[in-house]
Amino acid sequence: DFRGSPVADSAPESWRQLCKAAATLPHIWCNPELAELAAALPVRQDWLAISWRALNALSGYATIKSVARVNGEPLTPVRNFRAYLDGHGAGPKVPTSQVALHESDTVLNNTKLRRLRERPVPFDIDPSGTALHLAHIRISQTAPGPRLHFHDDT
Repeated sequence: DFRGSPVADSAPESWRQLCKAAATLPHIWCNPELAELAAALPVRQDWLAISWRALNALSGYATIKSVARVNGEPLTPVRNFRAYLDGHGAGPKVPTSQVALHESDTVLNNTKLRRLRERPVPFDIDPSGTALHLAHIRISQTAPGPRLHFHDDT
């Protein structure tokens, strides 16, 4: 439960605001089309708060990993997002039960479902301008709750 924390208290009030605010977070890049796609979602403050917290947690993870890499520190404690969530006490977090670092074989072996996870990325990440986004955070545990798919390029 993170109510009362600065991140929860500052959660954007709409999906468009969330996408705009996400662009200000260190190490976070949001597809410019995301605001339009997300605008079709119901405006639920719990979903917005969880999404904002998740984006801040991803930013914290990427920042800590970047600093560790620059300082020549071991990356094992932050080898992936789940390890960061399990091992670092400071900063915004989401429950690891809401995080999946991979998709199921069903998704990976289904051309239609796999294509849905091919999303834009900056060209310096992939020269094709797209990458497979298999990792995701479940914003809601009940269908049809949204998922925040991400590509970890740390």
